Amino acid sequence: MSLKLAKVQLVIIQVTFLLSLITVAPSCNYFQESKRIIEIQAEELVMQIHHLEVIIRDQAGLEGSEVARLSAGDEVVYLGQLSEFTTPISIQGIAFNEPWLKIRTAPKQAGEATKEGWVYAGSVKFSAEGRGEALSQHIIHRRLGNFFGDNAAKMIDTYSKLYHEAETAQEFADMYRMGLELRDTLTVALHQIDVTASPELPDMFWVDDPIPGLVPTVVDGSVFHLFYDYKQLAQKAARTVGKEDDGFINLCFDIYNRDSIEYFYPSWFLKTWEFGGSSLLGEGIHTKILTKMNDQLSESFMFSFHINYFKNLLVQDITAGMEYWRDQDSILKELKGIIKISQTNGFVGVALQEDDFLALQERVKMFEEPELYDLRLNMRDKVQ
Repeated sequence: MSLKLAKVQLVIIQVTFLLSLITVAPSCNYFQESKRIIEIQAEELVMQIHHLEVIIRDQAGLEGSEVARLSAGDEVVYLGQLSEFTTPISIQGIAFNEPWLKIRTAPKQAGEATKEGWVYAGSVKFSAEGRGEALSQHIIHRRLGNFFGDNAAKMIDTYSKLYHEAETAQEFADMYRMGLELRDTLTVALHQIDVTASPELPDMFWVDDPIPGLVPTVVDGSVFHLFYDYKQLAQKAARTVGKEDDGFINLCFDIYNRDSIEYFYPSWFLKTWEFGGSSLLGEGIHTKILTKMNDQLSESFMFSFHINYFKNLLVQDITAGMEYWRDQDSILKELKGIIKISQTNGFVGVALQEDDFLALQERVKMFEEPELYDLRLNMRDKVQ
């Protein structure tokens, strides 16, 4: 029975189907596979070439002859059919095992003839809306399971449901916490991707839609990692009942103020070399964020788990770092200021614990004699 589906934009990834970029996994009977065709129809289901070029074939499968090569920006229309069999192909070092989609090319100018053919689903991005989700689910759900494993795919489904159904700040907080667990689980698999397998970085475009709020990012050109996108989360928080989640996301904007994407280095730390850098203690950033943390926790403990995580990172930056960007006077001024407002504004027991406060007091003594403790201060002058 055919299904009518809403419009869906499909974008073909940055991949060229030249032999140099395609590796067919030793399959196992690909040419003996059933050539049956599945019908999942759609009205005006458009696909757009994203980058480089893609080969359209006259039949589903790699044995099909070339019909056309499409370039970035070219559009094609999905014709409602896909192959029952799948083909294992490695694209930019990422293993796919997916069906083929029947498409028709779209004319670039009036009077230009169109062509019909088949394109590999692993080269296509699905952005499903409404009933168009049926085709996306048929392909993307399997893709997630193949890449991350069935258990992780189930976690993705649960998280996505929590994200889309969250209507209150508390439900947002529950979703965010599960997202942290999901992020850590999926990152293990992402770290296995060989980003040097092709001249082009692997495009993990297909992870974005089914895992809202989280984006795959290449770190230092060497490894994929999954991070929260706080701009997406801010839009979601704005639609929920309650202001606690809005306040928490605003705090996150201050912590990751460079592009609002979570990263290894928060705003109070300056990366100056490949594997590290300098604390920015002395510039007032620590005081500003710690004050916001205290304000948040004074109003509600709904996000205390997450705020305490950030607080521990901030305190550790002050008490355990070895390299500092600013000079001794600036550092001591801010640190003593934090201690003073902690006493006068009641930070201890809210944003700070007693052992945090004692550690800050002890750190003052160390900054007064930095050479004795091998603390490197005023790094900005040394770098320049």
